[in-house]
Amino acid sequence: MHPESDMYVEGETRWSGEPNGALIDLVGQLGLANNPGTAVDFGCGEGADAVWLAQQGIAVTGVDPSPIALAQAKSAADAAGVEVSLVEGYAPEALTGTWDLVVGMYAPVHSDPVKLGALLGAVAPGGHLLFVHHEMPEDFFEGVDWRGDFLFPRELAKRLPESEWEILVDEVRARRVIPGASAHHVSDELLVARKKS
Repeated sequence: MHPESDMYVEGETRWSGEPNGALIDLVGQLGLANNPGTAVDFGCGEGADAVWLAQQGIAVTGVDPSPIALAQAKSAADAAGVEVSLVEGYAPEALTGTWDLVVGMYAPVHSDPVKLGALLGAVAPGGHLLFVHHEMPEDFFEGVDWRGDFLFPRELAKRLPESEWEILVDEVRARRVIPGASAHHVSDELLVARKKS
């Protein structure tokens, strides 16, 4: 959970520029692009995942608090010849609407009930939430005071009411490692849930 001001530097690229393997695998596994609709990528960063989703025919909105990252995302979309709507802001406050697919790739999800409710409310009935984060060793959290403020995918899965959500994927998988700032992580927690109509 790094402040965005520490993550991006004008003129420098932090990530690989390639879409995350977990996103590609999950969208393919579950056929989430078979009937292209709308998607929002919160914490979209430099836009590689949002651009890939747009290339699948999905109408994509990317949300990120960093104007530097959003400028890079716009450049990536222009270079790929696709359209991605970009919004500067934090999730869930910036998620004003509902989408068929709500994607969070390594972005923080707040445990606060109001913020969590707003995030889950951004998923349209019958739509999907796709949330991926690195699996962290417990000693990673030693000495930090924010551990309880955020949820990881498998923790979030336990909070989704069965009456409202169908869990499709809730597991840990080895990462398809690509160069970039997070290349040292070897496994991810994955959650895909469908909001019942």
